Amino acid sequence: MKQYVRPEYIKPSNDGLNASRIIASLPAMPLEKSVAGASLLTHLLVSKFVDHLPVYRQLAIFKRQNVNINHSTVSGWIKDAMRLIEPVYDLHCWQVLNTNYLNVDETTIKVLDKDKKQTTHTGYYWVYYDTQRKLALFDYQPRRGALYPKAINKDII
Repeated sequence: MKQYVRPEYIKPSNDGLNASRIIASLPAMPLEKSVAGASLLTHLLVSKFVDHLPVYRQLAIFKRQNVNINHSTVSGWIKDAMRLIEPVYDLHCWQVLNTNYLNVDETTIKVLDKDKKQTTHTGYYWVYYDTQRKLALFDYQPRRGALYPKAINKDII
């Protein structure tokens, strides 16, 4: 558990009759008005998107360690953290798409349908592969069609 030690000082006034209390500020956090630090946010994102561990399972792991966090709080942290790394994603897209030779493939994927319980529909991953730098970009789309690759490549076509 991290503990922040914030020095506290008493600053006397010029007249010597009054004093004001000064406390050092807390370190900056990645998300405004949040107790989630960079390491916790990184752990949540890696667990969810790399290890494919749903939020409810992550919360069960935390609960076994006597750390109780509300599902909506963690979901909000993940959503806000994704906004923070959006410039990294944009740079990655630019790097992959700005190449002399780009492979593009469309692959189907079964997607859970939130409107119909226990059913799936077919979604599409458009995979863009830069053969020179060996970089891949995955772009999910709900349907197939040439409009999706045209839209993502609009700046370079």
